[in-house]
Amino acid sequence: MTADNRTPIKAFPSELVDSLMVYLKEGDQHMTVDELFLKALLSESEKDWKRAILLASAYLTSVLALDRSCWRAYYDRATLRLRAIEGDEQSLVYHSEHMRYEKLLAVIIQDYVNALHKGCMLVEVVETVGDLTVRLLEFTGDATVLRQVIQNLTRLLHLLILDPSNSLSKPWTPGSFGTEPSSRPGETSSVERDLLVAAIHAQRGRLYSAVRAFEEAAAENPTSENLVLLSESLHSMGDTENSLRVSDKVVSADPTSFRGHARRAQLLVSVGQIALAKAEYDKAIALAPKEGRLYYERGVVQIQLYMRWRVAYQANFSSSSTVTSTTQTMSRSPFAPRLKAHDVEKDLGAEAMKDEVLVRKMMKQFYVGSITDLSSCIRLEPLLADAYVDRAELNALDEEFGRAFRDLESATERQPKCARAHVSLGVLKCHFSAYAAAIEDFDKAINCETSMTPEMRAYAFFDRGVAYQKLELWSQAEKSYNESIALLGRGRDGATHRNRAIVRCHLGSFDDALEDLEEVQYNAPDDEELHGALGFALLQLNRYEDAAKHFAAYGRLGRDTYVDSGNAYFNLATKSETHLQQVQHAAYLQRARRFYLRAARLQPSNVDIRLNLANCLRKENALQAAITQCDTIALQQPLNHACLESKALALFQLPGRRAVTDAVACMDAAVRTCVASSANLGNIFNAFTSGTIHRNALERKTISRNAARLNPKMVVDLPSPSAGSSIANILAGLLTEMESSASNVHLTGSHEQMLALYMLNRGVMLEKLGNLDRARQDYKDAFHFDPLSVHVQVCLGTLSLREGKFEQSAAEFQRALELDPSSGVAHLNVGVVYLYRNKLTVALTHFDTAITLLPHCSYAYANKAVTLARSGNLPGAELYFKRAIEELPSRKEFYLAHGKIIAQQKRLHDAMVNFSTALFLGYDGKL
Repeated sequence: MTADNRTPIKAFPSELVDSLMVYLKEGDQHMTVDELFLKALLSESEKDWKRAILLASAYLTSVLALDRSCWRAYYDRATLRLRAIEGDEQSLVYHSEHMRYEKLLAVIIQDYVNALHKGCMLVEVVETVGDLTVRLLEFTGDATVLRQVIQNLTRLLHLLILDPSNSLSKPWTPGSFGTEPSSRPGETSSVERDLLVAAIHAQRGRLYSAVRAFEEAAAENPTSENLVLLSESLHSMGDTENSLRVSDKVVSADPTSFRGHARRAQLLVSVGQIALAKAEYDKAIALAPKEGRLYYERGVVQIQLYMRWRVAYQANFSSSSTVTSTTQTMSRSPFAPRLKAHDVEKDLGAEAMKDEVLVRKMMKQFYVGSITDLSSCIRLEPLLADAYVDRAELNALDEEFGRAFRDLESATERQPKCARAHVSLGVLKCHFSAYAAAIEDFDKAINCETSMTPEMRAYAFFDRGVAYQKLELWSQAEKSYNESIALLGRGRDGATHRNRAIVRCHLGSFDDALEDLEEVQYNAPDDEELHGALGFALLQLNRYEDAAKHFAAYGRLGRDTYVDSGNAYFNLATKSETHLQQVQHAAYLQRARRFYLRAARLQPSNVDIRLNLANCLRKENALQAAITQCDTIALQQPLNHACLESKALALFQLPGRRAVTDAVACMDAAVRTCVASSANLGNIFNAFTSGTIHRNALERKTISRNAARLNPKMVVDLPSPSAGSSIANILAGLLTEMESSASNVHLTGSHEQMLALYMLNRGVMLEKLGNLDRARQDYKDAFHFDPLSVHVQVCLGTLSLREGKFEQSAAEFQRALELDPSSGVAHLNVGVVYLYRNKLTVALTHFDTAITLLPHCSYAYANKAVTLARSGNLPGAELYFKRAIEELPSRKEFYLAHGKIIAQQKRLHDAMVNFSTALFLGYDGKL
């Protein structure tokens, strides 16, 4: 159930109901959110202030649960609590019952900052944040909140100045609670934004002044506690150098102060001095062995050192013959370090990285040390969830997955709102392909808004997008990536743009996908995955040559791209076949075959690669070699229906009736195994064929990969009753099968579409055997399972044409053209129907269209030549027969018809040349 402002409070999630019961009486939980608001107004009018405040607090908490992007709710809740601080006695009494004064100040500041981030443009809010921060600093003497506020305002300033279009959410309007947030960011005027920017600059300056005042106070009383706070406040302003200087004073003034050493260690970590930081933590822990937080921080430092030595090991020794299976899979871990070897070399030194004994020793030392420190922290501070998370990630990195799961579960038990624990748990589940369960964890992390930075929230959305992508839920994946990009800013994370591009390819948004990849290319031109993603996108856009170039570039990075490159060239050859010269077509197929052979050598047991190789060999007319590949696949997977289909198509192309009979038997087996691949499809098929078509027992199938399929179509030339009847009589028996363009056949659809395609191909084979009744039945069955197939209609129309059913044939071809007006075969064959019916003008129109769509189809030129001859245009007929001969010089009937046309024009010598060629090619009839 989806909650909205009309949903009773008791119907909300139990966690939210528990948080609201602090403000509500027993009977109040039956009210809706709207009723809470009205009841609060009523209590206010009756001057029942405490009741009004309770109901208003519950109302605002509910609103934030319904819409996290509602800045007005943050603003109102902060304002309500601010009244308590500023002297509303009843409010103060109520609030003092629930939280201390300093905590109340902190949550008010946080609410106001959240309101600014969500789209609030009120300048006075920034001023109030400054006032309250200084007040809290004066009350507690703790510079931590000062640092957090400065960081928040700095981040907001960055968003406003550098990315004004994406930084603010939709402004709140009355009645918008509980509605779906707009996908378009809220629009704010440049004047409002400039005022807000100016106010933030002013408040940051004011807070810096507070830091300077604090520095003066520390100078007057230089205790170690004051100096540590001063160091923290200086660091909050980005003044790391002075912060380090102050930390040196702390250590010098009081060598026994563990806080001084800890503060210095933290600063050294921030400037990348990891080894020195560990030494400082060693001193701090020696002074305060019971401080759990120190063990945690030293453990994190040791993890970073371990990661660096691990990268050194991978870069120099992971290919050694002594490598174990664990170290071989280092880089595949989702928790593997994202450090570059060049950067690690700067930290560790080139000589140290080449010493295998030293590298192994340091890896072991820091791994054991970090585990020990994190365990000590957990023993001393069992509620610190971050320690469990870090230990879990370290265990997962070392493939101790059971321990990792237990640690992450412990972290979520101790801190259910620990977003980092939920994210890591989700990532770990993704590692085991439990994507649906991982999505639940990512959702929990995303809902922990108060404990998440925008960066962590963005990464949670990214990880959720990856999980959806693995489940092939493309729309949900795109939405998650959109959220991640909105939080981080466009162009800041190449992986998110790259993944969104691939998702958009699956959704058909190819132009948007290319925009994303161009963004990656612009912001991260050295992205190692860029060329692979670009190749994939261009492959979907049918830009096969460009795709092949990018796959080649991807391969130069050391990636295995043989299969992808082979697919690119195979598609380049088959999907553009009708527009390619024969030499170029053969060259593309040859390159595809070479890539597939290389891939097969690397992965000899990969069935998909061998299937692609078989299809490529079949396209090259190496039929026996293709059949051999299919037999090899059958040894591993006897019921692979894609293999059976590919073998059937190769057999069909062999000469002789026996080969066609064997092809039909293979296709029968392919149909049976395809039906057996899905229980639902099996039920539909058995119900459909019950009592009319008898099938053998059904079997199981394996999954196939995309490959080109053969769909023979008929192109017929017809006799003419006109003066050119001698030509037409010669061409009367011209009945030729031709392949359709592979781009018209889609095998990425449902099981029903695949089954329809198999039936269609079997029908073509049966038609060649002369079994026309069974062929028609197969075509009708195919139409039942795929009623939108153009190829089914073309085959039905061609069969009707063979049987002399011209009206029926014309209707079937027209249905094919309604489904796909760009079907060249349909235009060609419907032209033949009109030629039979002596509608020469209409026939010429269809032949012209067919020639445009199939510029290398000899039968389109030959049929147009016959039509022109019937019309009395002998020079035109001669020209088009010449074009037909150029496209298919092995067809003896073309030379015979061409000679007859020339003879009728009294050019007997030229006619004799054509007749001689026809005889040379095997013609043995009358001249």
